[in-house]
Amino acid sequence: MKRAEKKKIKRRYWKRKHTKKSPATAGGKVMHLRSSPLTAYFSDTAMTKILTQVEGDVYHECGAFLIGNLMTDHITGHTIAIVDDIYSDGEYGTPSNYSFSSHMQVKALNYIERNYGDAKHMIGTVHSHAQFDAFYSGTDYDMMNSRRSEEIHMVLSPSHRTFVLTYKDMEFVYHNDIELADPAVFGYRRNPQ
Repeated sequence: MKRAEKKKIKRRYWKRKHTKKSPATAGGKVMHLRSSPLTAYFSDTAMTKILTQVEGDVYHECGAFLIGNLMTDHITGHTIAIVDDIYSDGEYGTPSNYSFSSHMQVKALNYIERNYGDAKHMIGTVHSHAQFDAFYSGTDYDMMNSRRSEEIHMVLSPSHRTFVLTYKDMEFVYHNDIELADPAVFGYRRNPQ
């Protein structure tokens, strides 16, 4: 056997061995899983409101609740987050802190009920880090761990033009490899996590 043929066989074997396959089948074919557990879609309305809030005062932190739906494809296990709107009380925190109050959460739930009924839900949070780079602080993790639910969380830094985005599942496992349906919509650079 020639050297080139051996290399070809090795490559074929390596490819088969390192391709992830799900046990689920469709039409007799094995389906391949996506590498990311979640794809996030942000509507123009949601992005406009997020950027208006975050860039309204770049020296103080602010935050909002994300409104939309989280849906899971039961065959592939892939989750899709559709963010249609946000709720913010318009308030800003300090240059290094923002807190999501219980009162704001109740107001957000009332806003959702009044405008969407049961069609949409509170699916996470977004907040800014004003003059700091985008990252998850200890305070952020405390806030994200306060509820046992599937959620997406985003931190934006208007001063560094960066963002981080994570998906927390029901077991409090964080997935940072979220796909953005349209990454250019932000105009911000994604920070490695």
